Amino acid sequence: MPASGSGFRIYPRDRSGGEGKPLPLPINVPKRGLSKEEAAEYCGVSEATLGRHGPAPTKITKRKIVYDRRVLDRWLDELAELPSQELNGALQPTPEEKLLEAIHARKATLRRTPG
Repeated sequence: MPASGSGFRIYPRDRSGGEGKPLPLPINVPKRGLSKEEAAEYCGVSEATLGRHGPAPTKITKRKIVYDRRVLDRWLDELAELPSQELNGALQPTPEEKLLEAIHARKATLRRTPG
């Protein structure tokens, strides 16, 4: 089973020894890849409006597409004529992403500290 810090989802074993269902994300960690239905709800528009006027989704596999929450945020910011989140062409991390980076850095430090 992969380590929790490796970027893989942890699947707990059920009582029969088989793999269980994936663990849900913690409530304070928003999902980044959204389905078309979730993306439309997130933006407050219909799926048809999102499809016609919204940003292009990201193709994960032949049949799976997702809408990146950050791309949706940029699109909505542009529509509202809000200042860009980009600095020198690079997208700046959201507060949630800064928090996750700090958590991962702290975990990495703790792993390196002899116990």
